[in-house]
Amino acid sequence: MMNINDKLAFGGLLNLDKNSVAIREQQILDGYRIHSCYFYNQSLDVIKEASKQVSLTPILTTKVYYNFRENSNKGRHKSVLKQVELIIERLGFIPRSWNIQLCNIQKINQIESDDFFIFKEKLEANFGPTPLFIESFIPTEKAIIQAVDKGLVDGITFKESAFESKSTYKLRAYLKEKNIKYSTYGFLSGISDNYINENLNSTHRKVYDSAIRSLNISNPLDINISYLKSQMKLAHYSYGVTAVSSMKNYNDLINRVKTAKTLSQNQLESIEKVIQTFQRRLSLSNDYRTYLTRKSSPSDIAKHPLRLFRKKIQDLLDAKSWI
Repeated sequence: MMNINDKLAFGGLLNLDKNSVAIREQQILDGYRIHSCYFYNQSLDVIKEASKQVSLTPILTTKVYYNFRENSNKGRHKSVLKQVELIIERLGFIPRSWNIQLCNIQKINQIESDDFFIFKEKLEANFGPTPLFIESFIPTEKAIIQAVDKGLVDGITFKESAFESKSTYKLRAYLKEKNIKYSTYGFLSGISDNYINENLNSTHRKVYDSAIRSLNISNPLDINISYLKSQMKLAHYSYGVTAVSSMKNYNDLINRVKTAKTLSQNQLESIEKVIQTFQRRLSLSNDYRTYLTRKSSPSDIAKHPLRLFRKKIQDLLDAKSWI
């Protein structure tokens, strides 16, 4: 049976309460990677308390944001290095096998600057070797691939499940061909009937239904888990991130992942058809509101140029965003 401990990570649990701490304690004891961020409410406090209770330093991935004011305290921008320092200050320890996820990178010149290299030097000097995974969305893939090809980062991360992916087939094939490490998040997403009905017209729904039937797996949740299990077999796949809110859900998910079967090549091809079907609607989106979805409202479209102009001004004001 495949050892899933190195390939699975858990986020969420934003409130410091007994239930959240108990779940984190078990995840740390079980050896799973934890995913968090300085701006995720009390998430780091939960990790700190759970680590203290079990007397173990957890394996951790933390997100940091480049020039993203919406995650700044009281509107004040924090450099990436400052975010890292605040994470350690709040935890009270340096995590094991610490990975850092770089978010909101739009252009290659943002990580070719002198400040970025100074940031990397300070990061290693203060905290030891810390792999950098850069978050990717379809509109930014060109810049992300350039960053990897130039050796500026160690891997890529993006949202992906069996029903939706914020990456193109071209990027996924590139990762496989070059044996580049990548991680995913949201691997349980896209399974609700509302999600399917809202994002597919009648023509796309026929393609979707045909592909799903060919899988011979009736439960959408199990489709997602089998797709994840198939990725876990890949040497260059680092881990998938999800979240649970109860011990019951945690134990159920672990059992499902351990017992799930991997998909055949034909089934994986069917999954690709499903992903491509949804991408016709979702391919122009990212999580930082600098791109539009194809189903954007008229008000979003009207605000878009102003939003881009505002971001350019913010980028100029935050010239030392790395350090």
